[in-house]
Parts: sequence; structure tokens; C-alpha cells
Amino acid sequence: MGREMPKGGITWFCLLHGVSLMIEVAIKKAINGRWCLPRIISGPLIIGFVLFTSFWLFFPEFLRYNPMERAMDEHAAMGGFAKDILRGLDLQS
Repeated sequence: MGREMPKGGITWFCLLHGVSLMIEVAIKKAINGRWCLPRIISGPLIIGFVLFTSFWLFFPEFLRYNPMERAMDEHAAMGGFAKDILRGLDLQS
């Protein structure tokens, strides 16, 4: 998104979640259904883990490039382009 060298936060985010998933699958195979964490506990733990790692690794890397400002500029450019096309079509009619 930018011309700066990436710091690797998004890569570490994806790697951490992949390794975590592998650990979860290994534990589930080892337990083999003998014990299960209730969904009322496991759900908030999973959401908390994703949110914590997102704010720690993913969002700082993403927000470094001012995505909202860039999206608004892109939107304005597309609007100007559409207006120019409509004006051109109106002149030819």
C-alpha cells in the first residue's frame, strides 16, 4: 500500500494464527473428545485472542499507510472520472 519497507506485522499475525490453529488441532486429536471447553468460555477466548493479536500486529502495520485518507482520495478521483465521462456523453448527444 505504501512505498515504505514492510515491518512484517501482518506476516507475523498470519504465522501466529496458523501455528495456533495447528496447536489447537493437535490438542483436540490428543484429547479425542474426552474433554471439551464450554462454548461460553471458548468463544470469548478466541475472540479475545484475535482482537489482541490484531491490535498488536495487524492494525499498526495497516494503519501506517493512512488507508481511510487514501480510500477517500480514490473515491473522489473515481467520482471526478465518472463526472468527466458523463459530461463527455452529454456533449456528444
